[in-house]
Amino acid sequence: MQQSSQQAGVPGDAVTTPGIPTENDFIKLNTPLLESTGFNTDILLAPLPMAGANSQPVDLREYSMGTYVRLNVSLSRAVARFDVVNDAVKSHFTITDISMGNGRQGVTLFPIRPIGDVPATADQLITYPYRPFDGLNANAGTTTKAFYCYPCKAMDEGYLILKGLYAVNLTDEKKEVSYRIPFERVSDGNGTRIEINHNHRYTVQITEADPFEVKANIRLVDWETGDYIDDYEPDNGLDAIIVSDMTPAETNYDANTNIVTLGLTAGSICGFTVATGSNAGVETKLTYYGGSPQTGWLKLEEIPVTATRAGGTQQVKYKVSFNEDYTGDSYPRGILRLIDKAGGSEEVILIDATFDIPVVEATGGTMNPDGINNWDAAENTLYLVQATGTKVSTGVITVKSIGGSKIELPVGSDITVSPASSINTTQEYTFKWASTGVTDLAEKELVVTLKNNSDETKIENVKVKLLPNRISNLQLTNQGAGISLSNITTTTATLTMPIIKDRQFTITMDSYNKPVVSKCPTWLENITPPTTRNTPESKTASFTFKLIENATNFDDTQIVFTNTSASGGMGMTVNITREFQIPAISAISMDPTINSYISGSKSLNLYQLKSSYYSTATLKVYSLGGSKLQLPSGVEANLTSANAKEQNYIIKYKTSNLATTDVRGGTLYVKNLSDEEKNQPILVTFKSSVPTVTSNRDGQGITYNRTASDVDIYVDGAWGTSGETGFVFTFTSPAGLQFTNISNTSASNVTQISTGSQSGSVGSIKNVFTLSFKSSATFTNNPNLYYYNFTTKDARFPDYMIDLYMRMPVFRGKTSYKDNNTNRYWIFLETTTKNFDQIKDSDIQSSYPGWRLPTKEEWMSFVGKTIPVDDGWYGFPSTSNVFNTLIPSDHWVKCATNNPNYRLDIDRPNNRWGIDINTYDNSSERRIYLISK
Repeated sequence: MQQSSQQAGVPGDAVTTPGIPTENDFIKLNTPLLESTGFNTDILLAPLPMAGANSQPVDLREYSMGTYVRLNVSLSRAVARFDVVNDAVKSHFTITDISMGNGRQGVTLFPIRPIGDVPATADQLITYPYRPFDGLNANAGTTTKAFYCYPCKAMDEGYLILKGLYAVNLTDEKKEVSYRIPFERVSDGNGTRIEINHNHRYTVQITEADPFEVKANIRLVDWETGDYIDDYEPDNGLDAIIVSDMTPAETNYDANTNIVTLGLTAGSICGFTVATGSNAGVETKLTYYGGSPQTGWLKLEEIPVTATRAGGTQQVKYKVSFNEDYTGDSYPRGILRLIDKAGGSEEVILIDATFDIPVVEATGGTMNPDGINNWDAAENTLYLVQATGTKVSTGVITVKSIGGSKIELPVGSDITVSPASSINTTQEYTFKWASTGVTDLAEKELVVTLKNNSDETKIENVKVKLLPNRISNLQLTNQGAGISLSNITTTTATLTMPIIKDRQFTITMDSYNKPVVSKCPTWLENITPPTTRNTPESKTASFTFKLIENATNFDDTQIVFTNTSASGGMGMTVNITREFQIPAISAISMDPTINSYISGSKSLNLYQLKSSYYSTATLKVYSLGGSKLQLPSGVEANLTSANAKEQNYIIKYKTSNLATTDVRGGTLYVKNLSDEEKNQPILVTFKSSVPTVTSNRDGQGITYNRTASDVDIYVDGAWGTSGETGFVFTFTSPAGLQFTNISNTSASNVTQISTGSQSGSVGSIKNVFTLSFKSSATFTNNPNLYYYNFTTKDARFPDYMIDLYMRMPVFRGKTSYKDNNTNRYWIFLETTTKNFDQIKDSDIQSSYPGWRLPTKEEWMSFVGKTIPVDDGWYGFPSTSNVFNTLIPSDHWVKCATNNPNYRLDIDRPNNRWGIDINTYDNSSERRIYLISK
């Protein structure tokens, strides 16, 4: 608009030009009108229409404000919002669509009010198009923003329309239903219509539904500040509802739906508390869906509260719990209304029962026969033993279940139960098993179903075991290795039992009539500890047996168990299959001590002795069931069998024919006398006791030929035997040897024996002896020198002799040198000062029989090169194998031949040689070497 104060001389409060648009223009503004036809095509969705106005006057005459004015305007929503709380599991109603009947088509915006007359004409009210109910948590709690509508007047008699599916039980077929929820407040059965205001949100809480109607509670709060439906002052309403102290653990509260699910568990405190407040006081009402039973399953108690809220609000607290005195069989939904006494506003808490599984008390009732039939709470099992004749086997259990209980027996169970069901929280049930004379009855386990009578999904299974009146379920426990139980029938079984020291086993059996051992083998000891049975007695009995090692025999083969009950019953015979063992063998003593028994290889070594002596071994045989020997040829024993568990056997061996090598003595079998197939074979070896001989020149010219009484030693010409004054012989024998004498004088004239060291241990003693040539010994005739006698240090072992065969010359107590080039023996005779013409071969052969001077040709072969034809010096050729020994490398010698006109001049230091003819150099060493004939 334009003010007059802007023109000179015109009062400032006059309007000279109206503003555009005018107020009348604003009043005409309204929302688009909804059409009632179609589905989901003309519904209210965000963004939502809003309007606002400045409610304070604005002074436009103040020029200091300038050309523009800034105003704060608060906008209000032109629609109302509905939130829906529904749990389809509990209400049995699944909402699919939502609409509104007798609704307005739109609103004016300045101010916000329904379009149409008051009261409206029939054509001014419509049914809103259906909107799908598919928001978050749809049918599973609180669904916000489920539906929007324009405000309507109370006299419009508006209502919500809920379409969906309904089923009494979750397993039933669902039927399509449609419910109307009128906008009204009901108090004491009287209803008052209410209007739907814009900018408010309404919570529709579904409490119950059936095929014909749905029960709901409507709350509203301002969309910003929150309030109740009648727009009371804040202090005139109910305080916040607080639900707490919920027991047992299954009890829970959903604040969004205001539903308490109360867990009903027998033996537990089942309840919760509700607290609120109001300045005018709170009225409570506890009712039930479907009416109010005279004695309800819930109990409501007020709990005194002394504290008050500031401003005089009266606080209240109530306890809602299960009514222990309730004897009915129905548990409808409880409805607790908390009503403000002044304004009549109310809060509703819905109480649903959730039932627990039935529980069987730990202690059973009357049992017949008492002490045998039994309720085992730990195993959750009722045991009923077979009855015969006119008797009946019975057992009583006590079931606790709020909501009642019922029992379902499996088909063909052969038992009955009385009663079959009960509405009582605590109920005794009697199970009966009629008599039967079947003798081979097998144990039978039945699974019996206990159900909560008010909620058959709450199930507990218990077992009923029908037990035959006999010994059964024979089992082996704590058994030693190799013990087993087999071929079990109703009256017999087979026990396989290794006959081994300290072996024991436990046989367990099921029998509600206490069994005893009426027969037991003498070689088994019943070591079952004494026990005192409790009442009712356990069905399982145990018997422990231990093998008696010192039993006289192991002949008995039966254990018999007898049922001692007056009602009789079959016994059990256990037939024993004995498994005798292979005897265990150990060495006690050996004579001589070098005899041995080797347990690892199961072998026995007996040394060969002189014919008048036994070689023995004492063996201890351990064998439960006795022992027996099967001896190989040539072996004797002090006895061949024994019944005792342990027996010492003396194994003996004698021979008149000593062998130079070990002799296989066959196999000695040590058998179990009770089962000869269980035997231990022992390999017997007759160990040679004939000494063995070695020398310091084995493989270098000395060889042997051993017999049982002596050893032939052959000394042949070889590099190893050349130039030796004697030889060292080592005897290895079981007991050791000592030298006694030389039998033949021809041998004692040229040789002698000296005793050396002894080493080793019994069984392998080494004695060293040196056979030396006397310094005068000279021969070329290959003599046989005998006998060199050695005596054993243990008279039981053989003595021994050396028979020596010399196959090479000996000169002056030293063996000659065998030259391979001339194939003759050479020796160094002497260094001489004689002239060479004085050295004659005939004199040599006369003085030294078998020896002579070598020819120049033999020297040529000995040196290995043709002798020079003149007396010049020539390089030294390769020499024979003994040359370097006979002519040392630092010598310059002249050597004689059998021709006095020829001398060999050998200069070793200068590695040269030549022939010396008729020349004598007195400074040179003159040597005489001989060669064998």
